[in-house]
Amino acid sequence: MLGIYPLFPVPIAKTQYEPKKHVEFKKTVLDFIKDNKELEVDGIISPELKHFFNSSEQEKGFFDYIPDQDFKNFLEESAFDFVSGVMGRDVEQMMITDCWINTCYKNGFQRYHSHANSYVSATYYVNYIPSIHSALAFSNPFLNVHVEPFMELNTVESTEFNQKDIVCDFIEEGDLVLWSSHLDHGYDINIGNGRVSISMNFVPSKFKSGPYTFSIQK
Repeated sequence: MLGIYPLFPVPIAKTQYEPKKHVEFKKTVLDFIKDNKELEVDGIISPELKHFFNSSEQEKGFFDYIPDQDFKNFLEESAFDFVSGVMGRDVEQMMITDCWINTCYKNGFQRYHSHANSYVSATYYVNYIPSIHSALAFSNPFLNVHVEPFMELNTVESTEFNQKDIVCDFIEEGDLVLWSSHLDHGYDINIGNGRVSISMNFVPSKFKSGPYTFSIQK
């Protein structure tokens, strides 16, 4: 019998905002969406996927319109715990570089993509019903990078070692999901309206590597 030892696991972290705070925050966000449709921008690939604050033409960002310091602290503390406690990196503070609302309607989707100029990315699920809203998925970074030519065998049995895509079926409303920004992620076609999430990127306030340190300022 073969002994199997998984190498280089890729962490995806999940934490949850306090339920009472989530209810209040959800109402704030949904009210904002309803009252500010003129700020909603169509997605480039899927017109049914729209965004607030994910455009260079919008001078103000999420926290300029929704200045919820408690939610911001929750995001930054979660990112710090992920980088320090899970990834084991030397970090003093995590900063949010950008933050935007995603509103996905029926037949909307998000193609696989990654986030440049960011260390950690995350999505918070404001309004999310798994039975009608598509789940976040990640593309396997080890199987989907090829240098041509390459050879591939037919798959006869699905195992944890040959998955090209992993669907995060563990996500619930009120969850914050965090990952390393270089990972390709997206989701399939939405079968219902009302999928609302908030995505954001983080960088350390200071990058420390060997004898060198440089700071990030906004």
